Amino acid sequence: MSFTEAVKEEIVAGLSKKACCRRAFLFGILYMRAELSGDTVCVALHEGLQFETVERLVFEQFSRESKRMKRPGAVAGDVLCFSSGAASKFLSDLEGETLKIPFAEKCGNCRKAFLSGAFFAAGRVKAPDTGYRLEFSCGRRREGFAALLETFDLAPKQADRRNEKLLYFRDSTSIEDLFAHIGATQATFTVMDQKIERAMRNDANRLANCDANNIDKTIASAMRQIELIERLIAENKLSFLSPELEKTARLRLQYPDLSLLQLAAAADPPMTKSGLNHRLKKIVEIAEELLNKKKGDL
Repeated sequence: MSFTEAVKEEIVAGLSKKACCRRAFLFGILYMRAELSGDTVCVALHEGLQFETVERLVFEQFSRESKRMKRPGAVAGDVLCFSSGAASKFLSDLEGETLKIPFAEKCGNCRKAFLSGAFFAAGRVKAPDTGYRLEFSCGRRREGFAALLETFDLAPKQADRRNEKLLYFRDSTSIEDLFAHIGATQATFTVMDQKIERAMRNDANRLANCDANNIDKTIASAMRQIELIERLIAENKLSFLSPELEKTARLRLQYPDLSLLQLAAAADPPMTKSGLNHRLKKIVEIAEELLNKKKGDL
């Protein structure tokens, strides 16, 4: 089962028992997918769950039987057709003013039920573990539906794909908000959980990369220290260091693979990491000065 199908199943399972909200849900479906053919309302659907739900709601709301028919031409999917004065008037009213969504709001949740029906009919969403994208295939009623989404403080983007006119979201926050509005609570938590998991994975990768960079820098620094100390020994200049620094230089050569913390612990007496680091920097500074001076003399 796809994530889209799971969300739609959750919507149907949680559909309100209030008649006004169930009617608004059906009108949301009709808004996105229905057209008038004479006095007959035909709803273009694709999934078994959609047909079963719409058939049940049409009979419940309009006391009308509906008939599943093949769509004409090469267009994929079937249509569910029925006759209803109320549904016909709803669709007729849309023709005069595309930005108007004329359905009776009888309680505070009717608009959300309408939005839920619109997603049920025309919504698609990617599984959140593969990315974030939720879209509505709106057809010629895109502008009106975009206006409705704005009343929920949702700002979709528009795109055209072949014969589809789309409204879409690509950010997880908008998708979470829309799911919350349409009552898809489990889907909301799925998106949130995936976002948290992705953030944790990204943080872990950043930490790993940071650790790797630090290790590389530490190795490069140790190699530079050893190189300079060996050159001082080769040119009989190690004695130019103070006794403490010479002792630290020989310790570095003795344990070339130890980290600063391990090398500080191996010192006699043991040193702090910062104290050892200070000595090694001083050794590098003096060694570079001595070796560069020789080059200048040449």
